[in-house]
Amino acid sequence: MTKKRFIVFLTTVTTILVLALQACVHESFVDPISGVCDPDSVYYEKDIQPILTTYCVTGCHDEVTAEKGVVLTSYNRLKATTELRGGEPFHSDVYEVIVDSDEEDRMPFNRPALSNENIALVRKWIEQGALHNTCDFDTISVSCGGSQVSYKQEISPILQASGCVGCHGAGSVILSTYEGVATVAANGRLLGAVTHDPAFLPMPQGGAKVDSCNIENIKAWINQGALNN
Repeated sequence: MTKKRFIVFLTTVTTILVLALQACVHESFVDPISGVCDPDSVYYEKDIQPILTTYCVTGCHDEVTAEKGVVLTSYNRLKATTELRGGEPFHSDVYEVIVDSDEEDRMPFNRPALSNENIALVRKWIEQGALHNTCDFDTISVSCGGSQVSYKQEISPILQASGCVGCHGAGSVILSTYEGVATVAANGRLLGAVTHDPAFLPMPQGGAKVDSCNIENIKAWINQGALNN
């Protein structure tokens, strides 16, 4: 092999290796960081993925449709298909598109804008590092129907884990925001639905009834004034 051909060969191999390494980094899988839930922290698995699943995934950014090459079915796919910079919400695609003032560019497309509460969660999560984090839901509630039941630490996670938020992210019943949950708490629909009272449509539809401890927490939270705590 001549010196010139060897240099060309070496350059080609180096280029291939660099591209392969970049691809590996880009598509690498990141396991979630877990721990006890901190009320001042935003968690990807508990807080962010449910928002994306409810408003962005089906029909637009799932593995099949993948509009503009963006897939939002998991943290790893979010990282692989969008620009996401921890600490920089205005340099992260997922935040930029939900606050865009142009309705033609704002996401979700052809749907109402996300609530201020959900937008604030996405922003805070990115400001906190845009981590693939979760928390131990089992450590959130230590009793059933305690004297101080928290909306953020107990009621919202119950609704998300039960699949209620995925079905009621928009429409006449909204369970993705405190305001929406407070409304159905006040008119009796929330407790009636989770207890499968015959006067109400049972929830979750087609799923198992919310366990008795979580029902007691919901009941206690309502009796304590349904606070945004």
